[in-house]
Amino acid sequence: MARAPVITRARTYYGHLVVRNRRACGTCPVSTPHNDKAQVGVVIIQGRQAPCSGYGRSMQWITLISTIVGAVIATGSAMLLDRQRWKRERVDRETQARRTLYGDYLASLSEARHACGNMARDPDMEPSMRRTTAREAFGPCIGLRYQMTISVPSRVVEASEDAFRRLRDLRDRVMEGVLATDPVYLEGRRTYDDALAVLRARMREDLHVGDDGAAH
Repeated sequence: MARAPVITRARTYYGHLVVRNRRACGTCPVSTPHNDKAQVGVVIIQGRQAPCSGYGRSMQWITLISTIVGAVIATGSAMLLDRQRWKRERVDRETQARRTLYGDYLASLSEARHACGNMARDPDMEPSMRRTTAREAFGPCIGLRYQMTISVPSRVVEASEDAFRRLRDLRDRVMEGVLATDPVYLEGRRTYDDALAVLRARMREDLHVGDDGAAH
């Protein structure tokens, strides 16, 4: 009975398994070309795949794991970029909304302040007309004041409340008949102007606006 060949190396060649063994197998029922110099045999086994070696499995797993890791990294990077872009857009929208609110609030304070000044310079205005005009001029400030309390940082709210109260005190003096040359009016206007300066500074700080008017 012929001894089975001792397999030392195997590879595939055009779909066939090529096996090199230490001895030529003259009794093998399949084609067995011989290498005379090395005294080894080559057995070509038709229709069979090469045995799955550990190296081949490792390469397959490495390829699979590399593909999975690459897909995870790509997906994670895309999600991170999307989140950063969403956060940036949200911050931009909130900043723009605050900028609009700040502008509206400052405009309403300015209009009320000028209305008070005009009434204080008119000694002939009827007391009833003076009170009605002062209330109407100050009315828009009230609604925007409440929007400020829920939409802006606390530091800006504090300055906003202070400026609002100072202007309200000045309005009350005007409604009482105080004129623009009276010390009470001058003192009320000064304290309001100081509070307004603080409010503007904190608004600019919140919007990251420098002294040159550019956002930083």
